[in-house]
Amino acid sequence: MRLAFFGTPLAAVPSLRALASSAHEVAVVVTQPDRSGKRGRALVPPPVKEAALELGLPLLQPESLRAAAREELAGFRPEIHVVVAYGNLLGPKLLAVAPRGAVNLHFSLLPRWRGAAPVQRSILAGDETTGISVIRLVQALDAGPVLLRDPVELRAGETATELEARLADIGASRLVEVLDLIQQGGAVEEPQDEALVTLAPPLRKEESALDPRRSALELERAVRALVPWPGARFELEGRSLQVEEARALDERTDLPPGSLMPARDAALPMACGEGVLLLLRCKPEGRASMSGRSLVDGRWARPGQRLVMPGSSAVDA
Repeated sequence: MRLAFFGTPLAAVPSLRALASSAHEVAVVVTQPDRSGKRGRALVPPPVKEAALELGLPLLQPESLRAAAREELAGFRPEIHVVVAYGNLLGPKLLAVAPRGAVNLHFSLLPRWRGAAPVQRSILAGDETTGISVIRLVQALDAGPVLLRDPVELRAGETATELEARLADIGASRLVEVLDLIQQGGAVEEPQDEALVTLAPPLRKEESALDPRRSALELERAVRALVPWPGARFELEGRSLQVEEARALDERTDLPPGSLMPARDAALPMACGEGVLLLLRCKPEGRASMSGRSLVDGRWARPGQRLVMPGSSAVDA
C-alpha cells in the first residue's frame, strides 16, 4: 500500500525505518516544522525529518494541516495514513485524503493510558505490564478500535526514555504486520471498553517537584518517569537538586522525611515517608552531574540536612 507517514520524535523513527524497508511504499513523510533550540539557538530538525532525508523520502513540514497542506498531501495519492507520535490531531478532511483511513501506533495497552504521556504514566502508576496498541484513528483521542495489542513487562529500574525506546522498536514491526493484514483483508477491529479507560495527560513542569513525605518507591518511580523532562527535583536550603537516578529501599527509619543519612558506597540515602531512597546520581543547581557521595565530598550536602519539596521548607515538611 502507498502510505503517508505522520511522526515527529525519535520514538517514531523505528516505525518509519520498518515501513521504508517493508513491501509497503512510503509515499510521503509528514512531520513538524524545525523548532528553535535551547536559548534561541539555531533551528533543530525533528528526528523523523532527519530519518526521512537519510532514506530519501519525500518530506512535508506544514505549520498546520489546513487546506493547502491537505491539497499537497493528496498529490502523493496515499491509500492509508500511518501515525506515530505526530503531535497534531488529523481532522476528518485530512483522514478523507486516504481511502483506507488511518492507523495509529500508541505506546500503551489501550484503553489504559489514552493521551500524550502513556509511558510516563505507566511508570508513575507502578504498572507491571504495559505494551503497544495499533488502532484505527478516529476523532476522539486514542479511542479507535484496536487492531493489535502486544503486552510488555516493565523492567526493574527502567526509565521512561528506555521503556519508550523498547516499545518503539516492538511497535515498529507490529505496525508492518497490521498493514499487511489490512492489505490482505484480514484485519479484525475490536472496540475499546470505555469502562476501562484511564487518561495519560501531558507531563507538567510542576510535576518535577518531589515531596520526601511520599514513599521511597513512589519517589523512585517519579525519578524514572520524569526523564528527560521535566526532571525530578528536591530543594536543599533554597538550592535545587535534580535527581537523575535513585533506588528505593524497604528500610525503616525514625528520621523525618527528607533527612540525609551517611553515604553508602557511591549513594546518599534519604529518609522518606516510607522507606529510604538512595540518591545515586544527582545534578545540583549550577553544577555538573555527580554521584550521591560526591554531593557530600564536594560539601554540597551533608548528613543531617533535609531535602524538601521545592517551594516548601523543612519546617513545612
